[in-house]
Order: sequence, then C-alpha cells, then structure tokens
Amino acid sequence: MNWKSFIAGITVGIAAAYITTDAVTKSHYLSGEEVLNLAKQHFKEQMQITGSWINMQKESYNKGNQAYLVYKGGINSKNPKEHAAIEFIADSQTGNILDYYPIKI
Repeated sequence: MNWKSFIAGITVGIAAAYITTDAVTKSHYLSGEEVLNLAKQHFKEQMQITGSWINMQKESYNKGNQAYLVYKGGINSKNPKEHAAIEFIADSQTGNILDYYPIKI
C-alpha cells in the first residue's frame, strides 16, 4: 500500500466527516423575506393586504417555556370601514406565526 494514498484517504475521510457534522448540527434559519412571504400568505385569507414590513434582525423571544429566535413584522390592510394593521412575531426557523395583535391606525 502506498503511504501517500493512505494519508490522502484519511484526510478526505476527516474532511467529509467534518462537513457532514457541520451541516447536520447547524440549524437552518429562513430569511426575513421568506418569513414575510409566509406571513402574507397566512393573513391574505383574512384581509386584503396593502403593505407589509419585517425587521431583518432576529430577536430572542420566549413563549411559555420555549425560547425562539424570531422576526417581528407587520401587515397593513385597508378595510372599507377602517384602516388596520397587524404586527406579528414569527419563528425564524419555521416561519410559523407565534403571536400577532391588531393595531388601529
């Protein structure tokens, strides 16, 4: 057996193990734009959306006994009787809406 081939095989094996472990242990986070699009899909069933925004920096948020990294954003809607807005808090890993509350403008 050639020692160079043996060393090269070990090096490739260690590199592959490192890359695989790194990819498995890192959590995937959605971008702010992806979360905003999911929120708009969620709220468009309830209202006509006229505008939206999201804070692109993730923040810590606790709900119950669970800690999350979240995005905070908002949806504007023009209702014939009133102009309303909803602020929401969404999980940065799944895009699920954790909390939301209406705000009258």
